Amino acid sequence: MKLSTRQKNNTKWLWLAWVPIIGGGALAYTGYKTKTKSWLILGILFILINLIYTSNQLLPFVLIWLAQIATAFYIQKKYLTKNNRYLLSNFELPNAIGQKEQKIDINKCSKDEMVYQLGLPIIYANNIELLRNEGYLFTDLEELADIAGIPKSYLKQLEPLVTFRYHPELEEDLSWRRVNSYSKTELINCGLEEQVAQKIIEEREKNGSFYSVIEIKHRTGLSLNQYRNII
Repeated sequence: MKLSTRQKNNTKWLWLAWVPIIGGGALAYTGYKTKTKSWLILGILFILINLIYTSNQLLPFVLIWLAQIATAFYIQKKYLTKNNRYLLSNFELPNAIGQKEQKIDINKCSKDEMVYQLGLPIIYANNIELLRNEGYLFTDLEELADIAGIPKSYLKQLEPLVTFRYHPELEEDLSWRRVNSYSKTELINCGLEEQVAQKIIEEREKNGSFYSVIEIKHRTGLSLNQYRNII
């Protein structure tokens, strides 16, 4: 696979693996950078072993040096995948990440996940967070472009990395589902008449939560107009 200039700039540490002792530090660096403890320990071990055989045993030293180089090339792609550095310039890597790691829920993930794992510029991560704070839940990739303003050129790379799960609890204070949690006073403050709010509360306490707008009508006998202010 041919690497772009950007990709090469992020794998400069690889060539340090050709240098005895220092190469172990390069491996340890990859472990630190990607929070992979096994790589960090492996790099430290290469440093220690190289120090032991530097001066008096040439053959073991050469074999360890070659093993160090082979190890660096082996973890190169894993490093790029974990660090997600060329997400937007390579179509193969996103698919590899999507297949091997759990997809990121765009409706629940943190801003750090959007920036550092999905590779989104901070401006688009801020847009998504702002919309979610306003109660919006995304349902597909097109909405990321049409509503959050993410360029469509990003969507192909994001497709294998993200999922759009529905979280009703996130809409509880911004939709008709308020009828399942609001008190009588809160329902009245939403514009419902006192007797309407009372009837909803009584039915909810007797038979449990409502699962749809029409179920409110069927279970309470209220007309849609009587509780329109809350839907």
